[in-house]
Amino acid sequence: MLRCKASQLVEVIWPLVKADIPVFIHGLSGIGKSQMIRTELMPLVTQEYGNSVLHDFRLSSKDITDGTGIPVVDQKENATIWTRPAFIPKDDGNMHIIFLDEIGHASAQMQHAVGYQLTLDRALGQYKLPRKNRIILALNKREDKGGDN
Repeated sequence: MLRCKASQLVEVIWPLVKADIPVFIHGLSGIGKSQMIRTELMPLVTQEYGNSVLHDFRLSSKDITDGTGIPVVDQKENATIWTRPAFIPKDDGNMHIIFLDEIGHASAQMQHAVGYQLTLDRALGQYKLPRKNRIILALNKREDKGGDN
């Protein structure tokens, strides 16, 4: 675990993003975690990698099928497969930052099924994340009552 002041956040996480190490930001509510990702980190990403897209996804406002996809039958394999959730980018050659903000507001099922599987396995079900995807999660501290399940 790395500790830093809010003003140092981007300086601390930028090397991790470049090294493709998932980032988990844990801090007080209202210190600007989300804004720093949008206004300070994303320009660095664009400068380093060219076209880049921020996907700011709030698991707390989604149904489990929004995060895991919908089951469909693969006629060729005669098996059930899961569709790719719309918030997971296709491999288009661009750098994609998947920012799962306020993950503590999400249900435990969403945290585990989406947040942690995506972060730890770089996959959702059988869908593997493209190489140029990075994962950042943000969580408010429990004691500030800013959202924690």
